[in-house]
Amino acid sequence: MKSTFGIIPTTLKDAVIVTPFSTDDARGNFTKDFEKNFFISVGLDADLSETFYATNIKSGTIRGMHFAYKNPQSKLVRCVSGEILDVIVDLRKNSPTYLKWEGFRLSSENNLSLYVPKGFAHGYITIKPGVVSYKCSGVYDSRYDTGIHYKDPTFNIKWPFDEVEEIIISEKDDALKTYEEMKNIIEY
Repeated sequence: MKSTFGIIPTTLKDAVIVTPFSTDDARGNFTKDFEKNFFISVGLDADLSETFYATNIKSGTIRGMHFAYKNPQSKLVRCVSGEILDVIVDLRKNSPTYLKWEGFRLSSENNLSLYVPKGFAHGYITIKPGVVSYKCSGVYDSRYDTGIHYKDPTFNIKWPFDEVEEIIISEKDDALKTYEEMKNIIEY
């Protein structure tokens, strides 16, 4: 099977699913998940200058809901192995999808990537342990790195808790504040 780059719209303004170039043969799979010229041609931020990997050793691991309140980064997120429910929330006050959220199943089986525009909160829960890749624009600046608690009542995200045995979250992420407590520092 062979596929080429493509775009699948989401319900959130400017966020899209990216289908990568992918080919399978007797040896396995070969995937190219980013191509600068393709991103430019469809109007996505092609200045992806940093790559991070998160290894999640158990299902039920929650990371998020993270964002930078100043100098935000756009991201291309892909589940290299395992499976996650990736969730984004539009924090851009002038957006028609302001404070709306949507979740996306990303896995090594479906090989999809999620393009997260600047100005979104981002997080995920692991359904199956694995590795998640983030390609980010600009340069990460820890001074502006923060987040909103994953159980925030403003967002009311429907997490698939019934698909995992326990929730694993860092102390830092579990101590994140609510949107109501954070909304005045967000600069977009």
